[in-house]
Amino acid sequence: MSKPDLREWKDDLEKLIREKGNSKDDLIEIIHSCEKIFESIIPANNFINEQRAFVFRIQDEYKKLYQIRFGEEAPELPQENRDESIVVLGTPDLRKQSVREIAISITQPGEVVFDKDILEALKNQGRQLDTRNPTATISTILNGFKSDFTKVDEGMGAFRRLTIAESEDNRIRGIGM
Repeated sequence: MSKPDLREWKDDLEKLIREKGNSKDDLIEIIHSCEKIFESIIPANNFINEQRAFVFRIQDEYKKLYQIRFGEEAPELPQENRDESIVVLGTPDLRKQSVREIAISITQPGEVVFDKDILEALKNQGRQLDTRNPTATISTILNGFKSDFTKVDEGMGAFRRLTIAESEDNRIRGIGM
């Protein structure tokens, strides 16, 4: 996948909103602009998700290799090498968006993901859930995205990402909307 163009879509949209009024034509122009912007964001979002998933999988594979070779978990990144810009996900919308984004980026359709894996990926990205029990929050959030995930019976905090056909079937039946 080629690297998509990144733009300041938010700035572009805010500028348009400031320039327009509330007439029928102005509102239609803003709505259509949002649709066009969303279409241009999709390739960038897909690119970032692919990059994130690749890095997460490589890290996971090498952590497992380290564990097998040396019989212990790999040490954490030393504090002096960490980026101190931690983003606290304090609002429900931010939590939902981030958890779903991560879960989709680290799984393929049909694969199982655990709440602990999502929590680890959030930490690796410098994001922190502002809750008492982060794994329970992650499970609750994924349980709400029935059009994308289904709870796996055999494991606590385990969710299977639905295939495209399953997801579409749920959308048609109005599940998870």
